[in-house]
Amino acid sequence: MYSGNHWIDSRGNWLVKRCLIRRIKVSDHSDPDVFPYKTKAELRRPGAHTDRFTKADLHALPELTPPALMPAGNVGTPVGVFLQLIQSCRFPARLIRKLGLIFPKTGSHRRYGNVPYHYNTPVVAASEESVFTARGVEICGPGGVAPGKNTEKPRDGTRESEEQPIREESEESGPDDDDDRCEEWERHEALHEDVTSQERSKERLYEEEIELKWEKGGSGLVFYTDAQYWQEEEGDFDEQTADDWDVDMSVYYDKDGGDMDSRDYVSMRYEKRLRDGVEQPGSSQHKIGKFEKFTKGVGRRVMEKQGWKDGEGLGHSRSGIPEALENEGQHPNCKRGFGHTTPEKFYIEACDDGANEVLAIDRVSTEMMLIGMKDIPPSAVTRPICGIMGTMRLVAGMYLIVITKKRKVGDLLGHAVWKAVEFDVISYKKTVLHLTDTQMQDNKAFLAMINNVLNTDGFYFATDYDLTHTLQRLANTSPEFQEMSLLERADQRFVWNGYLLRDFSTQPELHRFACPVIHGFIAMKSCCINGKVFDWNLISRRSCFRAGVRYYVRGIDSEGHAANFVETEQIVQYNGAKASFIQTRGSIPFFWSQRPNLKYKPKPQISKSGNHLDGFQRHFDSQIITYGKQVILNLINQKGSEKPLELAFAKMVENLGNDMIKYVAFDFHKECSRMRWHRLQILVDTVAEQQNEFGFFLVDADGTVQVQQDGTFRSNCMDCLDRTNVVQSLLARRSLQAQLQRMSVLHIGQRIEDQAEFEKIYKNAWADNANACAKQYAGTGALKTDFTRTGKRTQWGLVMDGWNSMIRYYKNNFSDGFRQDSIDLFLGNYAVDEVDMITTLHEAKDWKFLTLPIIMVVAFSMCIICLLMA
Repeated sequence: MYSGNHWIDSRGNWLVKRCLIRRIKVSDHSDPDVFPYKTKAELRRPGAHTDRFTKADLHALPELTPPALMPAGNVGTPVGVFLQLIQSCRFPARLIRKLGLIFPKTGSHRRYGNVPYHYNTPVVAASEESVFTARGVEICGPGGVAPGKNTEKPRDGTRESEEQPIREESEESGPDDDDDRCEEWERHEALHEDVTSQERSKERLYEEEIELKWEKGGSGLVFYTDAQYWQEEEGDFDEQTADDWDVDMSVYYDKDGGDMDSRDYVSMRYEKRLRDGVEQPGSSQHKIGKFEKFTKGVGRRVMEKQGWKDGEGLGHSRSGIPEALENEGQHPNCKRGFGHTTPEKFYIEACDDGANEVLAIDRVSTEMMLIGMKDIPPSAVTRPICGIMGTMRLVAGMYLIVITKKRKVGDLLGHAVWKAVEFDVISYKKTVLHLTDTQMQDNKAFLAMINNVLNTDGFYFATDYDLTHTLQRLANTSPEFQEMSLLERADQRFVWNGYLLRDFSTQPELHRFACPVIHGFIAMKSCCINGKVFDWNLISRRSCFRAGVRYYVRGIDSEGHAANFVETEQIVQYNGAKASFIQTRGSIPFFWSQRPNLKYKPKPQISKSGNHLDGFQRHFDSQIITYGKQVILNLINQKGSEKPLELAFAKMVENLGNDMIKYVAFDFHKECSRMRWHRLQILVDTVAEQQNEFGFFLVDADGTVQVQQDGTFRSNCMDCLDRTNVVQSLLARRSLQAQLQRMSVLHIGQRIEDQAEFEKIYKNAWADNANACAKQYAGTGALKTDFTRTGKRTQWGLVMDGWNSMIRYYKNNFSDGFRQDSIDLFLGNYAVDEVDMITTLHEAKDWKFLTLPIIMVVAFSMCIICLLMA
């Protein structure tokens, strides 16, 4: 193994003589004479003949099973191997001291643990039969030991002669050479007993521990730095500093990249995938819109409007900078347009369109038309907007609703997905003096309703991608469908501003100005398992049909639309391949109600007049057409006030007699009572066969569909929130494991639950999804999210469930009526008549609504008096 190689001393110097090892033969014979593997001295030792050197003993030698860090075994491993491991940060810091190495640059510069990069040492020819031990004793033959004339002196002389080139390299190296910079603090720390007690000076002063926190894309690593070294660096981001941080900084030098600090991790990773050839750029990549051209030179144009000319300076004194400050323009990723307002019209630019046309809205006639950008009056007031939600007619007239602030969630298939954060409701009318006092109050009430809906968290949009459709639906569409505008081809079930965009829908030339918005939840995470990076997305789309709040909207309507219907899609992207898994939730699909009546849990009432079977069939006909086979997971209690609903649901399925529908009842609270949450696996195992049959959707990197999802699970509890979300997260995890194994991210036999980092991301995202859906429907965060986040129920989780239940009780009984009216107004279920000016805000209330608060106040007062008198 080592025969013919030079011996190397503890300092890494190559010795003159070479190592000589003889070949041996091993057999299974037990006769001592057949095993002359011991020296004469060892054979003279008592009991030597009884020792046996077998094959097992040979394989047990450390030389035949070297560790990973010592590929040549624990004898004869060159020091250069350890130095290379230290350079690449693969050698544990705690073992560096045990090597006994001395780095010449460390003491002089007191910076890190510098390791030389070159180890080329002159090789002196040696006879193969001349072998030296570590102490310089020459070995003559395989067993004899004899002193040689080249024992200590040649070895010392060799060390001195071969260390000199290293010293020369150290003297020639400057303090700013690349070889001097080594970012691994642990190596320096391992070479010194106490790094904090090192000698300091004004020239070389060690700083304390500094944590560099970046706003976006930051690693949060802790760096120990030299103050003077960093002061010598030029700028915040330079190539040398980038090399030390092991960060790809080329994306920061893109001239069209806008603000360097605003580039987030997702954009950096996407551009790296483009450079590596892993992903192909989308059709909208590097698309320069008219809005970017408009922003270039905006400072000069503003000053020219005030009569300024080149070289004149500023102000009355004509002093200051004689030239206007220029701007490189707005990056296309910003997707931000501009709105221009005059007393007569609104002028709006499309945020991702290169056409030289803008939308003009007449504030008097409400007419919409396209005009040239040059027709925008210079006196118009300009403001940035992110999109148009639509228009709404209230008592004072028409209002324009726009998105004024957004936040990027991530990229889906190369398209930016945004969350609408702030909105503005702008009146067409310049004044409301034409209204009476009563009408002004009504108009304020309606504006409060619109703002109540807009302030509900969870509005998302994309300017060049259809968020209303699943991956499978988009893959099965025709080329003609793909050419349609987003507004024209959107799934109207999930377009929450569809009513607000009704005026845009009738004019196809205005479609590019419309911005379809969904309501629900979106999470986009970049994850890594087994060293393979993939994107994991979770999208929940709430239906705007039969939308409302808890207790006020239950069951279905005459068209078969279920209350609180949510379509949840889980998407995985890896190496160009895409997979998705779809589930749905919705209220029990027949006619029933549960109106609030100050009880903690009002008793549900099944309608005695509605045609239940007709509405039930309408609902599932649309579900089968859209999603395929249906497996109903009914999670409500099978006793108490919920029992009649469970019996009616099972009876409906039996009467319908559709083979495409399977009904599974699982009493969630009974099965998981007394903290027995592991029993949820019973339900997962029960439907495992159906889940395997349904499969999931998968398309490869070439765009070829490999697998289609043939059915969905429709889960429900009373609210379709807490219990439903727990079960959906378990089914989604099971599907995700199959998807990742199919994409070769997970090995066969590996489990998602064993991937600690990803499991944390997965659980938190599903818990956030539960909270978002619960706040939109019930007004508070979801219950049982401690199980979703941690996999078990906790005492603190029970306390938070009690708190949320109390908040729900108050809102459901005293404030959800206003929320329901707000949603109905926003979705167009109630329209304000500007001509008759008749509203329902002044309808006479029943005497119960007036006397009940009085009775409660009197009762509370008497209770306090009794306590004081006692």
